Amino acid sequence: MADRSRGGLSSELAPGASTLAYTVTVTNPLAQRLDVGAGVYAMPYPNQAPAFTAAPLTHAEVGVAYRYDAVAVDPDGTAISYVLLQGPVGMTLDPDGGTLLWLPEATSARRLR
Repeated sequence: MADRSRGGLSSELAPGASTLAYTVTVTNPLAQRLDVGAGVYAMPYPNQAPAFTAAPLTHAEVGVAYRYDAVAVDPDGTAISYVLLQGPVGMTLDPDGGTLLWLPEATSARRLR
């Protein structure tokens, strides 16, 4: 865990700014597995949000398979991946293709947002 309370470490650099190297010492008295990595994550320009170009179906029926093929474009040309943050039991989303599948059951909520 890095202690940021003293202002020594920052998660963001201003454009054109630089930072010093830091040594981090990890104490592991129980000899548990520890993975440590370092990297630089930067965008050379402000990222524009992707936009969906296909509207989802807003109605589903019990016992009838629901399918929505999400289609989105990114103005920056960045690859798109899809994530289902929450949904009813049994709903799945293909992270690469954007296909959302679900078979509504009688116990499913009457109205989903």
